[in-house]
Amino acid sequence: MKLTVQKDNVILQKVEIKNSLDKGFYSVHYNDRTEETYLIEQSAPVLPDKIYGNNIEFTTKLILEDFKKGSKNLGVCLSGIKGTGKTLLANNLSIKADVPVLMINQYINVSKLMEIITSNITKGIIIYVDEFEKLYKDEAYEQWLSVLDGNISSKILFIFTTNSHYMPDFLNNRPSRVKYAIKYTYLTDELRLEIIEDLLINKDHAEDLIKITKGIKITTDVLISIINVMNKFNLPYSNFKDIFNFEYDQTTDYVMRIYEILEDNSLKYISNQIEDLNEDDITEAYFYFTNSKGEYKDYCIELNLNSCECTNKVTGEYEYIDKEKAVKLTFRARNINYAF
Repeated sequence: MKLTVQKDNVILQKVEIKNSLDKGFYSVHYNDRTEETYLIEQSAPVLPDKIYGNNIEFTTKLILEDFKKGSKNLGVCLSGIKGTGKTLLANNLSIKADVPVLMINQYINVSKLMEIITSNITKGIIIYVDEFEKLYKDEAYEQWLSVLDGNISSKILFIFTTNSHYMPDFLNNRPSRVKYAIKYTYLTDELRLEIIEDLLINKDHAEDLIKITKGIKITTDVLISIINVMNKFNLPYSNFKDIFNFEYDQTTDYVMRIYEILEDNSLKYISNQIEDLNEDDITEAYFYFTNSKGEYKDYCIELNLNSCECTNKVTGEYEYIDKEKAVKLTFRARNINYAF
């Protein structure tokens, strides 16, 4: 099979790859006009001088050793809000694996992708799918199932990222498909203080920043951006916080339990996940499951606390029932221990 490899958007050559692809980073593309799937060679991502979070290097080493020692495909899913470290771990894995990395940032037909791999690469490759939930929907799940279940001869490390706290049902609790599922939220107080100590030049401004951000849900990216402005202009955060592009999140974290309403009105527990809710802002709760009729369903329900019924004011418990969708959601406030 002829594989087109491009660099800087200029076609370099048609190459026939028999058993391997050169180590490096390649974005995967599809030309609708020529119906050709091709690769564009990319520069390797650059890692920061210091990686915050005690588990990053341990997690990287564990996953890569598992992949190298194993004989089958290995799946990793990194889920959570933007700016919390998903891309950092994905890049760390990709760089230190020292193998070809195929990066997918647009919809690519899974069959076309596998055609490239099975024709040209026998083993040892990473497929990195960024924002999986945006690129692939129900109709593509069966194709991914076939790949993840090992119905191809190549040995692949799959890295999926999603910008929410859930994984699609066909991946959740399926370690044979995705062995490692890592969920990202906000900075712990310990890490927040460590970043401020490391990066803030004028330590006289530290107390001001710590006081303002105490108890606030803040990501690594946002905190570093604030510190960069403070360092650049030698200003305390209080001097520019009202014009800085960061909204203080006053929502509360709730454990959302998902139930299917059966035909006899009894409830079947499905799963739980974390959702941020308050009385004003609308939250889109996404979840997937196969119902009692064997039908695979995905849901997106818009709600806030005002659209739910409060069942216990003391413990902060709410419920939401949608009979048309045959689902019941219950919510209970919790004090979450944010982790990087």
